[in-house]
Amino acid sequence: LNDVSEILPDYDEIIVSVPMDGELMEHYGELSSTLMEATKKALARGDMRLLGKMLQSLLAYPDGCRHEEVVTLERGGIEEVVASAPALALDLLPKEERLLEILAAEKKEGRKAAIFVEHTGTRDLLPTLEEKLRSKGFTPLVLRGHAVRPEKREDWLRENLATGRYDCLLCNPNLV
Repeated sequence: LNDVSEILPDYDEIIVSVPMDGELMEHYGELSSTLMEATKKALARGDMRLLGKMLQSLLAYPDGCRHEEVVTLERGGIEEVVASAPALALDLLPKEERLLEILAAEKKEGRKAAIFVEHTGTRDLLPTLEEKLRSKGFTPLVLRGHAVRPEKREDWLRENLATGRYDCLLCNPNLV
């Protein structure tokens, strides 16, 4: 980055904090406290395996709450459920509503947007977000790592965005 930073355009990152839905917040709090307690007990036994699972679950559930979150740990050859949170039937999450507002403002100004989604592997949040955007009149271009080789991505993006059919790009930030 130091080698090219002088020629990059100015860049501002604006963080927009959006509170969780009440039902989501309740289940997230329960998941968090259960996982924290289980992790403390595991660490007291010298078992650090639950740390990563706790982190991933607590990062993923707010965005992936439409699917049940189950955290397991194998002990003595038996897989046991340590914590869980239910699937929630929420149409739009508050952060999705805010994203739609931002996209509408950008579209009105004639600008396109890049939307980076972290959980695109096991939990794969891209299809749900793509469907939500399409249902609200946006046309996202979805970039998958396995679909376009890294050395071809710039050309692929340029070609697809040049068609004018897409309002935004959806992808994992690691692909950029």
